[in-house]
Amino acid sequence: MDRRHFIKLGSALGVSTLLPSEVHSLCKQIEMFCPDFSQRKIILIQLAGGNDGLNTVIPIAQYDTYANFRPSIRIKNTGLNQFITLDSTLNNENQVGLHPILTPFKNLYDKGYLKIIQGVGYPNCNKSHFKSTDLWLSGGDGMTENFLIESGWVGRFMEAYYEESQMATYPAALQVGSSSDSLLFHDSNKQNKGMCMGLMDADHYYSLINGFAGVGPTIVPSNEFGDKLNYVMSVDAKANTYKEPINKAFEKGTNNVTYPDTDLGNQLKTVARLISGDLKTGIY
Repeated sequence: MDRRHFIKLGSALGVSTLLPSEVHSLCKQIEMFCPDFSQRKIILIQLAGGNDGLNTVIPIAQYDTYANFRPSIRIKNTGLNQFITLDSTLNNENQVGLHPILTPFKNLYDKGYLKIIQGVGYPNCNKSHFKSTDLWLSGGDGMTENFLIESGWVGRFMEAYYEESQMATYPAALQVGSSSDSLLFHDSNKQNKGMCMGLMDADHYYSLINGFAGVGPTIVPSNEFGDKLNYVMSVDAKANTYKEPINKAFEKGTNNVTYPDTDLGNQLKTVARLISGDLKTGIY
């Protein structure tokens, strides 16, 4: 049984890094624009699954070509349910439209809160969804020397900027809503620098993890089995260390808005409540 599968079966926890030049560049930018980011929070939302990009961001400048290729599923440019023009001040070749249901995105754009990046990919794409995801999480550019990075850009950032003592009492990063730890949080030693909270309700998480594994063995063999056993015990140790601050923050925190009753809505509700409860975690 591989390690990921074993952890997925055994726990709702998985203990969830930029290339040296990337870390250096990013850290310099952070130092320049945000000298003290210790009180700041960053929330990363990854929507897994398929998305029809051309019907989300419609290429107005190439609308006739777009419409010819998808005559029955195109977003109309006139009448009911026509696309929303994102920014009429752009040059004609840069004009794009949004799907008509995305009015809130248009509002965010008008306030300067939203940017759209098109054509994200890598040279000589091998058309593997899994490789594209790995490159997205690791920060690789698809070139040979950066094609097999086994750490994530967030994990490498934490490795460079968080002391081990900081992560001794609270998770520097918290992944909500998945029982599998993400490559995004892996450091250069392939260790997960954050924590994965598979359940969206911290109360249930606390109950599940309380006394989860008991006392581990004192003698661990020096072989592959021992390596996996050490990994499992380290996950359990982190879980039991972090359960108190997570539960206290959840109990202390409040939600002052109504969230949609969806997986994403419930995940964001949990994150907001933990931040409201003053959990020191910086990355969600």
